[in-house]
Amino acid sequence: MNFIQMFILAAVQGVTEFIPVSSSGHLVIVQALMELKEPGVTLEVMLHFGTLLAVIVIFREDIMGLIKGFFGSLGLGKKHPYGQLAWMVLLASIPAGVAGLAFYGNIAAFFANASFAYIFLIINGVYLTVNRFFDGGQIKLPDTGPLRAIIIGLSQAISMLPGISRSGTTITTGILLKMDREAAARFSFLMSIPAVAGATLYEARGIRELDSSILLLAAGIVISFIAGYIAIKILLKVILAKKLHWFGYYCLLAGALGLIFLR
Repeated sequence: MNFIQMFILAAVQGVTEFIPVSSSGHLVIVQALMELKEPGVTLEVMLHFGTLLAVIVIFREDIMGLIKGFFGSLGLGKKHPYGQLAWMVLLASIPAGVAGLAFYGNIAAFFANASFAYIFLIINGVYLTVNRFFDGGQIKLPDTGPLRAIIIGLSQAISMLPGISRSGTTITTGILLKMDREAAARFSFLMSIPAVAGATLYEARGIRELDSSILLLAAGIVISFIAGYIAIKILLKVILAKKLHWFGYYCLLAGALGLIFLR
């Protein structure tokens, strides 16, 4: 893989990891268009690491609150308002973890054919357009609750399919469950941390030797971090402006055009 190909993959990974158009679906499509084999395990892990860093940097205050809240709930520190929320984030992460371990082989099969990505993009688009008709509710982040966390966690598990956006699905689900739009977005990003970190560590098991140069790997981390950082900032503004359904229209168009012309 040359630098230009890596740059394209890293930028696509960074942007689509958070913009609700499905990073996995777009990576499958981009690889098919470039007639490129899947990136090596090392590079793939580094790209995910870059996007994970973007979430950590932007939501560092919430993350510190979750850490303090978690230990405070165990009696190992002062009580913190995020004590219950820390457990809700962990609870919401369980469905994706179980699904990933139980159905990894089945899910991987969908990545072998770009047609599946187009079909799931259309499904993703339909779900995102729902945002146009719902304003969300008044439930704030610390009041997420176990039932709401589990339902949002299940939607995150479904987003493991190529073409289904993790951020779009979980944020939309939170809005439908009467969460405040900002709260739904913040919860979505916070629960992505254990999910993305877990998936990255799982993929890292396959690293036996570096399949790319150190310089290429470092550039991949930086590019995916920058692209992810910008994407999160843009998405937060779009959510508060109640324009999330715009991405739904894009997914519907991209999926339909793909099925017609690019299968």
